[in-house]
Amino acid sequence: MTQSKSERTAGYRSAEQNRRREEGKSSENTKGIENHQRAAECFTLASKNHYEAARYHEEGDDLNASKSTILAMGYALMGNEYQSQDIKHHAMEGK
Repeated sequence: MTQSKSERTAGYRSAEQNRRREEGKSSENTKGIENHQRAAECFTLASKNHYEAARYHEEGDDLNASKSTILAMGYALMGNEYQSQDIKHHAMEGK
């Protein structure tokens, strides 16, 4: 089946090229979803560790409070990295 010129996506010549373009969009969309999910998971773990650090401080256990704080910061940094990747992805879409 051939496409008429009006049915083709601008800049693409065939149905095969249109299919490849749509697959690329789908792949990029999946990457964006994964970045959001990974960032959310990291921030959830950062929050959990901050709550644990607060609890340890209340109990007077400064060593475990410090360990939980370090873990929280690590997860927050990882979450920020996933956010940065997603921001770059969205910035490229706007061009």
